[in-house]
Amino acid sequence: MGAVERSNEAVESYLSVLDSSHDSVTINQTTVTVTSEEYERERERALSGSVDVYVKVRNERGEVLHLADGDEPELPSTTGAVEPFERAARELLERQVGIACRIDGVEQATIFGIRDEAREHETLYRLAIVFEATPQDEAAVRDTDSENAGAEVVWRPEESWASLRVPQ
Repeated sequence: MGAVERSNEAVESYLSVLDSSHDSVTINQTTVTVTSEEYERERERALSGSVDVYVKVRNERGEVLHLADGDEPELPSTTGAVEPFERAARELLERQVGIACRIDGVEQATIFGIRDEAREHETLYRLAIVFEATPQDEAAVRDTDSENAGAEVVWRPEESWASLRVPQ
């Protein structure tokens, strides 16, 4: 089985798992065109069954936690074969930010169709999942600072969170 077939099968399987464990999952689909080098990286990720997992945590003021580790603050995220997804999301947040959380649900799942700009390959498919989470201890959230994380923690208004992208 080739990378395209395997990537499509993995996305369908992961969506089935999400559908069976969550009441309602909003599924989006988008297509992105990447360089041939990026396509090869995504091909390897597709062959390994990788999923992009994001965690969206709100504080008591309704602001969303971001990590400022580059040009633009981003939601905490990881890429890998990470089932069960909810456990991976909780562990990610604790590892990156030092906050224990409860996963409340899936905000969205996005299927990325990934095309090679050179058009030498068929479209691959990858899945990104955004989990909504609530901190188990609001005091821990208020005390969160850059000492607890590999990147600076930034709280931003709900409407300012960036759209998903294929992780680099």
